[in-house]
Amino acid sequence: MIHWLWLHHAIIAGQVGSILYFGNVAKSVESLENTTVMLNAVREALMIVQERGVNIDDYASDTELYLNGSLDEVRPKLKSYFTETIWGKRSTEQSHLNTNPRDMKLIFWDVYNTGKELGVPTPYLDRLQSKLKID
Repeated sequence: MIHWLWLHHAIIAGQVGSILYFGNVAKSVESLENTTVMLNAVREALMIVQERGVNIDDYASDTELYLNGSLDEVRPKLKSYFTETIWGKRSTEQSHLNTNPRDMKLIFWDVYNTGKELGVPTPYLDRLQSKLKID
């Protein structure tokens, strides 16, 4: 169970880091450039989890889109999820993104710092951390 939790913690870190970096969900998926950052941030976070000892192949249903999907495939799915599904809307409208962004930043920093400790290259997460200082 702990590996599943680490995996989802990492996915959330890449997504939330991007959303907070760009200002909101709509901006994070509105352009190819922004979605590229989110997709690659999640991929880096998954590499951190893998370096931590999680066999991400055991969680293909959770990682397939992020690890093997092209940007053209991923972007509309992320956009649809965050803007059209009840789960995506709830997770963005009623989540800590709005009520407690500090907690969301802590998730990002937990994964980011673990990646630094493990020596995982993180150019996209490096970019995000510049705007995600803890208040």
